[in-house]
Amino acid sequence: MDGSGYQWSAEGGSVRTLAEQLYDRGAVERRVLLISGENTYITIEADETAESYTTNRKITCLVISTLSVLYLFGWIVAALLRRAKRLAAEQTEF
Repeated sequence: MDGSGYQWSAEGGSVRTLAEQLYDRGAVERRVLLISGENTYITIEADETAESYTTNRKITCLVISTLSVLYLFGWIVAALLRRAKRLAAEQTEF
């Protein structure tokens, strides 16, 4: 462990052995997108473009956000219905 809470290990005796194992598996086709503002990069599938990747991420975020709002809305409606039912029960008691 390096103190960050993550642990990693490499299977192979050396960097050369690992490189040979990767070479034997065949080519891995990926695209590398540079995020210039942050001096970092991400890798994506070879058939994706930067535009398709960002579009897919936007759709994913939109779906997750929509589902979260619907979930919260469901709880609010359920709470209001319980409250209305409780108030109706209190009014019929008198």
